[in-house]
Amino acid sequence: MNKLNKDLNDTEWTEIQLPEGVTEIEEDTLSGHYGLKRIIIPDGVVKIGDHAFLGCRELEEIHLPDNLKEIGEGAFYQCEKLKKINIPSCVTEIKSNTFIGCKELKHIDLPDSLVRIGEGAFLASGLEEIHFPDSLTVIERNAFDTCLSLKEIHIPANVTEIGDFAFVFCPDLSRITVSPANKVYDSRSDCNAIIETQTDTLMVGCGNTVIPDSVAKLGSGPFYGNSAPKEIIIPDHITEIGENAFDSCCGVESIKVSPTHKRYDSRNDCNAIIETETQTLILGCKNTTIPAGVNCIADLAFRGCTELTEIHIPEGVTEIGDYAFANCTALKNVHIPDNVTKIGESAFESCSALEEVHLPICLKEVEESAFRWCYALKEVFIPDGIVKVGEDAFYYCDALEKVHLPDSVTEIGAGAFSCCSALKKIHLPDRVAKLGSRAFDHCSALEQIGVPLKVSEIESYTFRDCPALTEVFIPYGVTKIGSCAFEKCPALKEIYVPGTVTEIGDYAFSGCSALEEVHIPGAAKIGDGVFQGCSEIKKFCLHGDDGRVVALSRP
Repeated sequence: MNKLNKDLNDTEWTEIQLPEGVTEIEEDTLSGHYGLKRIIIPDGVVKIGDHAFLGCRELEEIHLPDNLKEIGEGAFYQCEKLKKINIPSCVTEIKSNTFIGCKELKHIDLPDSLVRIGEGAFLASGLEEIHFPDSLTVIERNAFDTCLSLKEIHIPANVTEIGDFAFVFCPDLSRITVSPANKVYDSRSDCNAIIETQTDTLMVGCGNTVIPDSVAKLGSGPFYGNSAPKEIIIPDHITEIGENAFDSCCGVESIKVSPTHKRYDSRNDCNAIIETETQTLILGCKNTTIPAGVNCIADLAFRGCTELTEIHIPEGVTEIGDYAFANCTALKNVHIPDNVTKIGESAFESCSALEEVHLPICLKEVEESAFRWCYALKEVFIPDGIVKVGEDAFYYCDALEKVHLPDSVTEIGAGAFSCCSALKKIHLPDRVAKLGSRAFDHCSALEQIGVPLKVSEIESYTFRDCPALTEVFIPYGVTKIGSCAFEKCPALKEIYVPGTVTEIGDYAFSGCSALEEVHIPGAAKIGDGVFQGCSEIKKFCLHGDDGRVVALSRP
């Protein structure tokens, strides 16, 4: 036996000793062996395949043989209890996703042979310290993303490439240095940052960073999710601020821009950065007052400001960008003026304290995920003129009780009100022609619903798991009922499917355990398990094209 493959499928093992003669552990071989605590790997193994130990959650320690040359992508993905592992001296690369989610891995020794650390290699691991060998040349994007306990990094002389977001969401990071011999990066003036030397771009920062006067640009996400300085000062020499530069930096209290800056300003002590030419607010904090003259709140402008409790948006603002206020978990009150014509994707996502929203009259669409995971949101007033409620727009707003939909609405997107568990009633306007899949999935309090006359298809999972639903009207004109459309609606007692329906998908009414009476067209194509678990059906009628009963069944 030279290779060990995924046919080794007894997932109950807690200890495995691999036989001598094995040279390769193939991909997925031990993936999902959740109880595996110990494995002995023989000296002859030279390769571990992709995802070989993925999800071995109980594995605490593993010794890799000295002759091992290759560790595959995701090899130890979600080995949550892994505390100790050696990387043999023949290994030259830690590949993508190798140690994702290894929360107990606080320290690892990297060999002098290592030249590359792949994308997401240590993402969400428990690393507190890491020593990079002098041989290292490349650290790919997101390599140490969400290493919440990582305190210090030193970039050695031969590193020539550091990918975007390599060290984002490392809030404990307090010390950053670069070897003086490095020709691509530096940490000039003991600035506690990584600077790209040729472009004078600050790439990685932390709460102790002091931006040197020679820096001309803040790159993509240098402080993203890290501890940024409490006071952000943008001097004249910073000519460009990259996307995500201060994204999700919750500790910022003050923002100032040099009064002589040619591109940005912080007029009227507003505690924000405004791009002067476009009148766009690109960064705010918990103490921001949006000044008059601003017409746009940029993507990500306030994302992750967890101490922001209220914000007044002035009348001149016409656009709120994608994720502009996402994860502002303390935000309770927001005034959105009627001049706003666009509220971007996920603009208020995870604003978990937000209780009420009045949308502006100039708005045409509630965009995708705009208010997703707003757990405290109780009431939404959607004004006339809006034509679409986007995908997942109010997903998991589980306190939402009242929604006013105007007659102008023509489309309810997929998952738009999914998991709104407090929603008992909602009126769907006559102009609605499309109900997306999952639109009211898991609305556990929804009691009745009328499908508008213009809807031609009830898509998959549209009303799945609505345990309080006792009544539903399916209009003449509907041609298809998708798979699992009404699955697990145990209070539904009768269903009338109009003669226009030609197809009823798999498990469409499965689990409707109280269903007693069913009327469906005799010519309709009926999928698998449509009435599985409907043991109370007493009357089952098949109708001909003229509406007359052609078959009647009574169990």
